[in-house]
Amino acid sequence: MDALAWMINNAALIPYMECNKCAPVLEGDWVTVRFESLQNSPQGTRPLRKLFRYRSKSALELGQKTAYWENFTWEAGAVCVQHKGAWWGTPQCWASTAEEGKRVIRFAGLEAGIDPDVLGEWVISGSSDPRFGMPGTMKVSTVQGLEWVTSRQGPSGLPLLTVDP
Repeated sequence: MDALAWMINNAALIPYMECNKCAPVLEGDWVTVRFESLQNSPQGTRPLRKLFRYRSKSALELGQKTAYWENFTWEAGAVCVQHKGAWWGTPQCWASTAEEGKRVIRFAGLEAGIDPDVLGEWVISGSSDPRFGMPGTMKVSTVQGLEWVTSRQGPSGLPLLTVDP
């Protein structure tokens, strides 16, 4: 049986990964940034809405993280850019180009304390479904006059929203 398993594995007939390569251990606190487009969706009467999540190990307090994202804008579109294989989760962005999506994720990485060009890997894809990848200029959403940048220290409880960035 061992010889048969060895032959199957070496012939690469069945995909096999060592357990320690399957998924990195997540570190840091979740940060969620909610974006909305400056204009209405091309197929609707309301702005586009996008949610961007990652984990951060930075020493910045929530108000400082909010200020960090406050004036950031980017171009949404039909290219899905993900970063995977690192401790900060799998941030994903639907952007106008692969470089624009990488710019958004690199901006988050600078705050989080990671260089996504060094650790982990990029995944570029898209969709043929016209509902995905709507174009628009995105900015941080506001709720009751506050930028929608939230953080949660653990898996339980409500996310925190700063009152004074």
